[in-house]
Amino acid sequence: MKTRTFISTLLATLVAAAPLAGGEVAVGRFAPGETVAPFAAASPEADSRTFVKTALLDGGRAVVDLPATGTGTLLVWVLPAGEPDAALRAGDGAAGRELETRLTTPAGRVLGPDADGGRADAVRRFRIEEFGAEELGLAVGARQEALRVLAPEPGLHRLELSAPGAAAVTVAVAELDSPIVLTTWAAPLSRQPGEPVTLYARLLDGGNPVSGVISARIAPQGGSAGEVVTLFDDGLHGDGDAGDGHFAVTLEGLDLPAGPVEIRVEAEGRDGHGSAFARTGAAGFVSERGSARLLPGSVRSEWLGEGDLRVLRVTATAAVREGGDFRLDVLAAGAPLADGSRPGLAWAERTGDLRAGHEELVVDLPAALLGDGPVSLDVRLLGLSRPGVAGRATLDVAR
Repeated sequence: MKTRTFISTLLATLVAAAPLAGGEVAVGRFAPGETVAPFAAASPEADSRTFVKTALLDGGRAVVDLPATGTGTLLVWVLPAGEPDAALRAGDGAAGRELETRLTTPAGRVLGPDADGGRADAVRRFRIEEFGAEELGLAVGARQEALRVLAPEPGLHRLELSAPGAAAVTVAVAELDSPIVLTTWAAPLSRQPGEPVTLYARLLDGGNPVSGVISARIAPQGGSAGEVVTLFDDGLHGDGDAGDGHFAVTLEGLDLPAGPVEIRVEAEGRDGHGSAFARTGAAGFVSERGSARLLPGSVRSEWLGEGDLRVLRVTATAAVREGGDFRLDVLAAGAPLADGSRPGLAWAERTGDLRAGHEELVVDLPAALLGDGPVSLDVRLLGLSRPGVAGRATLDVAR
């Protein structure tokens, strides 16, 4: 799974432009056909037909039960964590091989550690590189196993593991053709200090709600995960109607450092035929520093001047907690298109050093760049000394 890509993209987009000279304003016109995307209030939705489990090893061994619904090919990846011990690295025969797996299906078919199976065999072992490990979001090293089960029976598949020198083994299991899909996301994508965060999940079986238990843990990037929280499908937690397959929970009072925050979501239940399933999903958001914010209701616009001197003046008040370099971006766009984006009209940015306290910000957009149709403004205050989103507002302009 790829849990960090959208966070990295967000941060890169926010800080791509270098600061201008102190207090200077730059104004420009969007290229023909260029559009302004709607503000992403929530993280992108991520679909999963996979579940991931980490097994702690006892004496280098573990047994993991893998639930399968029997719908389509079953793929299993086994990835040991940690370095092999000294004897193993030295090639000591007593240490055994780095990784061994034995898979037993519910019907009793066995793929032992000494068998690979042929391309057409029902149970087969192969190298993960055969279908692009780099696209799986998995850390594939020299020690790994990839197993495939064609037409798997519903039920628990038993996986016996041996990985001398490893502290744990991560097992990722995908039912590629399964109609049971877990979809996960979180809001807001850019979270200011003290702001609540809502975790969302959707659990459907071929488009129909399926009962299950969904839980989640959140963790700052590189930090420890917090307590397990339960998501609800009772119609009382911002999850839509009770029993519709939509789950949610809102978390208040989060004490998080600034930076990306990862969310891991676990779902388990039974399908309409009574077969057990499990799914693992991911989402995330950015915990902002709170260096500054735009005061509510302070973003305003007014038309000034006449003729060639006519401008749309945009004003805002920033409450600055930590002084430094900031940039006020104003994006002017036209009427919304079918996909929700808007044709770009003009942009302006003001960059400078803001001191702690209240700072008044002013940007003028020449009327000649804005045409005669509707105008919508997307106003963003971005931290540059300490990268992040300090504030954001949208405004429809009256002609």
